[in-house]
Amino acid sequence: MNTNAYLSFLAIGIVLVLIDGQVIYRSGRGYLENSYGDAGAGASMTRLVTVLFHLVALGLLALLSTIPLGTVICRGWWAGSAHCCWYWRSSTPSRSVYSAASAASRSARPW
Repeated sequence: MNTNAYLSFLAIGIVLVLIDGQVIYRSGRGYLENSYGDAGAGASMTRLVTVLFHLVALGLLALLSTIPLGTVICRGWWAGSAHCCWYWRSSTPSRSVYSAASAASRSARPW
């Protein structure tokens, strides 16, 4: 992923997280104030929930931004075999076959 795509992904993700956080804050405030009976406690709990949501969502966004696209996803003891490796091209995963011999050996296996 080039730098412009990476920055666009982060910018759009941050904006969506902030919008969702405001929706949670505005709708949760009235609910929690009615639940606790005290306006101060409800407002405090609403801020706590909203900050927790922002931290978790931004952390997940940061983790998702580190996934490299356009590289092999399958890793492990079977990563050397052609029938296991998947590549991400555009937005659709597709199988990659290295040679006709590996395709023939793949058709003989039950998996």
